[in-house]
Amino acid sequence: MDSQSIIPMGTLKEIEEHVREAVLNLRSKSGGLILNAECNVETPLANCEALCQALEKYQRCYYN
Repeated sequence: MDSQSIIPMGTLKEIEEHVREAVLNLRSKSGGLILNAECNVETPLANCEALCQALEKYQRCYYN
């Protein structure tokens, strides 16, 4: 997860798309994907919330 530019400075839509792309590109048929992300002090609260919401939204994005 891009904690240097997208998470702290991106739009809410960019954050969701970033999470979506990470999940779709890294998932596997055997499962077990763990994503790590952080929000530094300067990151707007709305961006941290968008990150959490996107992670919840795509947590069950199974391999098809």
